[in-house]
Amino acid sequence: MKKSLRAIASIICATGLVLGGSLPAMAGTKGGTTTCTNGAVNAVHGKQQRSDSFMTLKIGGVTFFRKNGVYEKTVAARNGGTKSWSAHSDWLTWNGTYGMCTPPIW
Repeated sequence: MKKSLRAIASIICATGLVLGGSLPAMAGTKGGTTTCTNGAVNAVHGKQQRSDSFMTLKIGGVTFFRKNGVYEKTVAARNGGTKSWSAHSDWLTWNGTYGMCTPPIW
């Protein structure tokens, strides 16, 4: 009986840690390549779960943004073509981070 209660208590504690977000952060980097034509420029949109973590956004290997205090940010290069993009944060969200082509936004 004591073993069953301990097992149940362990499961409840583990579930609380997962749902409460108390587990250590896992650093994340997502990247790819975009090809932009007809006046469109390469851009990257990054999104993170916590604003106190630094987020870095790069296009073509050049850092366009590196700050904390934001949940999401979009930056764009000054020209199109084929370029790599990447986003890095300790709290990066995979579904909210992507490379894209956009009209110039400067």
